[in-house]
Formats: sequence, structure tokens, C-alpha cells
Amino acid sequence: MRVWIRRNLLLLLMISTLVLLLLTNMGNGISSSAIADVSMTREAQGQMLYQSRQHLLDQQGNDWLVVASKHVGIASPPKIDLMLAGCPGFVDIDHSLPLTLVTSQGKTVKVKNLPESLYTELLPGPNVAQYNLQPVVPKLDAALYLLIPTKGMKFIKVEVPTQVVQEWQTVATCADILCEPLAAPALSH
Repeated sequence: MRVWIRRNLLLLLMISTLVLLLLTNMGNGISSSAIADVSMTREAQGQMLYQSRQHLLDQQGNDWLVVASKHVGIASPPKIDLMLAGCPGFVDIDHSLPLTLVTSQGKTVKVKNLPESLYTELLPGPNVAQYNLQPVVPKLDAALYLLIPTKGMKFIKVEVPTQVVQEWQTVATCADILCEPLAAPALSH
């Protein structure tokens, strides 16, 4: 009788563990949906801000705040901006050089830094830069990495997972209160 109870308890434990693992993996697939991590903020009547905020690590293990945002409803046409913020005091971003995006296929795209005239508040510090992603975000289709230009002609590499790229594409499609993931074609040279 005890052997039978032990065997059934062991079997029940194994089945429970298997079910838990399956549910965890299924949950990861569902929760990685791009729209789940896009925030929506009403700034004023008829004005919305959509954002994807992530903390990503560079090749040295330093934390970067990476924010893709889109304002909808203001006088100018909507555009997607990418703000990068490294730890103050450890990096000086070279604002005169473009950001380089390198796709998983090895294709490179240069993205211009936003001109100082577009900042409505204080200019960013040396550890912060903002870039216009509007021309390229619909063409991104998978994981990539960023090469952030710094003073002294060095580049900092930050890997961007596919899920984050999908969030950027979702931000790009947001209009009013609707956001839908974008099916993207591959980048061309």
C-alpha cells in the first residue's frame, strides 16, 4: 500500500511539474506580445503619448534606459523618437554623430540625432541622446543592436531583443487609443 501511495505521489508530482513548465512557457509566449508593454498617457485633450520603456545592458554590463515614444494629436505629424540614457558620469554621447542600428542580417542603418531646436525643455545631458526612428521602424523585423557613438570615437554596443523591436513597431502604429503590432518587411541596403 505504501509503495502504491509513493508511486502515485511521485507520478502526481511529475505531472504537476510538467504542467507548470508548460504553462510557464505558454505564458512567456503570450506575455511577450508587443502591445503588453506599450504604455499610453493622455497628455492633454486630444493628445496622447505612447511609449515602450526598457532597460537594456551594453557589452560592459552597464544599464541603458531605452524609450521609444510617439506623440499623437499635436500640430506636427507623429514621429517615433528613441531616447537613450546611460549612467551619468560614465558616458558622453557624441551628439554630432548618428546612431547605428545593425540588424540580425548584418545590415546597418544610420539614425540622426534630433536637433537641439526640437527640445522643448532642457537640453539633454552628455549621457542622453534622442534619435528619429520614424524612417526605419516599419522596416525592422528582428533583434538588432545599437552602436551608440561616444566622445573619443568609441561606440557602445547595446543589444535589442526582438520583443523590444516589436514594441517599437507597436508604438509606431498607435493612433488615438488603438495600438496594433505591425507586420514589418525586411530592411533593404
